[in-house]
Amino acid sequence: MRTAGKAWIFLEDAGPVKCSLEDPAHLRAMSAWLAALHACLAGHLEDLSLPETGLSMYLKKLCIGRQRILKSLSVLVLEAEDRAMLQSVVEWFDHVEARWDKLEALVGGGPRTLVHGDFAPKNILVRQATGTLEVFPIDWETAGWGPPAADMGECSDLITYRAEALRYGVSWSLETTRGWTAVGKILRHIAAFEWASASLIGGWPPRGVRRMSVRLEDAQTASALEF
Repeated sequence: MRTAGKAWIFLEDAGPVKCSLEDPAHLRAMSAWLAALHACLAGHLEDLSLPETGLSMYLKKLCIGRQRILKSLSVLVLEAEDRAMLQSVVEWFDHVEARWDKLEALVGGGPRTLVHGDFAPKNILVRQATGTLEVFPIDWETAGWGPPAADMGECSDLITYRAEALRYGVSWSLETTRGWTAVGKILRHIAAFEWASASLIGGWPPRGVRRMSVRLEDAQTASALEF
């Protein structure tokens, strides 16, 4: 809030409890909150002051991550297992890029709206209130304007998501939201691989290798786009 040239920031303690996908109540609450965010601004005039978080941004991340990995393969002394894993990530990037038109088709007919950009349990606090479970997403530095898919990689309660969106007058089919979720899983892996790749050059390579290794199998499954 701004008054007489001064700015006021109101803070609230959301508590220490992080969202858990293993808790059905948490999953329903985070899915409903996400639907409200997406639906209330879907179709509205875009806020050009916000960063672009559409598929083009993720394609750039893919290219940057692949370039870093290829450079690391040429300059780093790596264990055979680590080298093979990094080569597998490059192959995964190639596979996803070759099917980019499929990703675009799955999100192309949908709206553009405000997206958090890193909507995952690690960035969501929950607090029990009278008769409801309150949701407090944190770490908004990757927020921007883009397709809902950017937030849906870990939103698996699509029944709740669609029902909440309908309260805002938006009707999205189950097939459409399942497609967004499938794309969202791939986008999350692209972002994670690109972030981890920064450690390979000028950082601590074992950290980057480890972070990519733990995601590779899930990424390969997600890239099948089966839903």
